[in-house]
Amino acid sequence: MEAALREIWCKLLGVDSVSSSSNFFIDGGDSSKLVALAMEIRKEFSIEMPLMSIFEAQSFGNLSAEVSKRIAQSGTKGG
Repeated sequence: MEAALREIWCKLLGVDSVSSSSNFFIDGGDSSKLVALAMEIRKEFSIEMPLMSIFEAQSFGNLSAEVSKRIAQSGTKGG
């Protein structure tokens, strides 16, 4: 799951790498990319990720943990 999420993050923000402390907004994220990230997460993992959850997570590590939690709650395979 984390590798797929990492790929989405890098593609959307145009960065080559991401660490657990990478911040979505510092890496170049904005409101339209936030929406795009939520859509890509939904498509890849078959879960709903509220925009506020992504906004509050901000770091890749926090977002990854939140996605993992939501995958576990939904019972999907996670991509």
